[in-house]
Amino acid sequence: MLLMDLLASFKEFLKADKVTKIIATCRNKEKAEELVDLESNSRVKVLELDVSKYENDYKDFIAQVSDELGSDGLNLLINSAGIMGETQSLGDLTSEAMIETYKVNCIAPTILARALLPLLKKVAKPDAGFGCDNAAIIQMSTSVASIAENESGERWNSSSFIASWLG
Repeated sequence: MLLMDLLASFKEFLKADKVTKIIATCRNKEKAEELVDLESNSRVKVLELDVSKYENDYKDFIAQVSDELGSDGLNLLINSAGIMGETQSLGDLTSEAMIETYKVNCIAPTILARALLPLLKKVAKPDAGFGCDNAAIIQMSTSVASIAENESGERWNSSSFIASWLG
């Protein structure tokens, strides 16, 4: 359901004339047919990215994005990747599961934002405020990140809560 909501938002971005280029990512293009179909629009490019693989600070991915953008900068980074895993009570948690969840939901978006910072700075206008003519990072989360909705598993809730505060 989240993917469909993101696809709907993606399609809304395509309606805006100011949007000249959209680079979308997915772990596997073969499993993201609806997203890849949007590449029929010349403003859309879909790149593969597994956010959990950040050991080289996403150097290869950043090179691909830089090639796509040319001399233009990046106006908007939307971090929406995340994993939930199976629901576990506190007594069933393992350190490995917690680390993997934090790696994808908290560390990876921060490392990705840092890696893309030079491209964001190309268009940043510190005094311009929020808008299409400025650079921004949006950290997506869900209502599960709220303390009030804390029922779906300790590792997801805590990592999602932290991720929502990183932005």
